[in-house]
Amino acid sequence: KDWINLKYNSTDIPDVNDKFLLQPVIYSINQDGSKGEVILPNQIDKLDPNTPVIVQIEGHDMRNIETRGIITADFDLTWTNSLQIEDGSTFLTSNLPLFPSISKSGNGMRLQAGAAPALGIGKAIGDTGPEMIASFNAIIKDPSSKLDISLSPGMGDFRDGFSDGTGFRLDDTSQYIHSVSNKEQTNLEILAPDNRDVGLYNI
Repeated sequence: KDWINLKYNSTDIPDVNDKFLLQPVIYSINQDGSKGEVILPNQIDKLDPNTPVIVQIEGHDMRNIETRGIITADFDLTWTNSLQIEDGSTFLTSNLPLFPSISKSGNGMRLQAGAAPALGIGKAIGDTGPEMIASFNAIIKDPSSKLDISLSPGMGDFRDGFSDGTGFRLDDTSQYIHSVSNKEQTNLEILAPDNRDVGLYNI
């Protein structure tokens, strides 16, 4: 079934040079509250308990096309209990000013925003290098426990995923959605089943 997906969470940063790459990047916080150095997934275990961090969701369009960058972002973000997100700290880039929306529920968020550069509204994201799409402050409560930050594009009815300036909606051939973990693993995801499939299967 196309609504069941196996997602591999890795401690390694992917080497992608021909797709749009979306990934969470974890940063330390300087004493003045500003963003510090990148914390690699394989460095998380070495942190002290209750370490404050900044997490940015960053996009970089490395496709070999004339019009790079995405102007529509609609995606889901989930995390494990070892990460505590600071209330009210989540925000979306001002470069996607159309219909920004952040909807949080439990250990998950739905984030949506867009731009219309042709009309002078916002700009494409990731066209010249990695750019922040969303950001939040968090605390890594127990660095020795499993910590996952998982991303998935919006799928199903009334979801947009990621689209570029030509109106093309990116798919697995043109995007790489990277989810990070301090411990390598494969997770089973239930995406957006059709109504006819709901209630018919036990997993």
